[in-house]
Amino acid sequence: MANEYDLQDAVEFALRLIYDDVRPEERGPSVAGGSTTPDFLLPEVQTAVEVKVTKPGRRNNQVRDEILVDSTTYLAHPRVNRLVFVVYDLAGTIDNPPGFERDLGEPINGHPRDTLVVEWPHGHP
Repeated sequence: MANEYDLQDAVEFALRLIYDDVRPEERGPSVAGGSTTPDFLLPEVQTAVEVKVTKPGRRNNQVRDEILVDSTTYLAHPRVNRLVFVVYDLAGTIDNPPGFERDLGEPINGHPRDTLVVEWPHGHP
């Protein structure tokens, strides 16, 4: 994968193999002056899917903070009950992938949240 958009295209293709209705970047209601935009919305299972890609200089805690903010804002969408985050660790910045997944895979406000870190061989993007 050359960049985040290539990965999003691959994820969208895979989702379309499983779900009939895949909506890329469907805007949700405004929250604190900004609107929410998950990468994909799966209305039939009320799930928002967000793809993150690490980059050199983008630290572990920055990705974590983005997921925490996205978790709250995406749940404001009327058709979202479950959250799925896929972190493509291209830069190798996630220090402890199992711990990262566990910590950010906990339900939020009673809504299921899954986080998956896809590790990439370091130095071979």
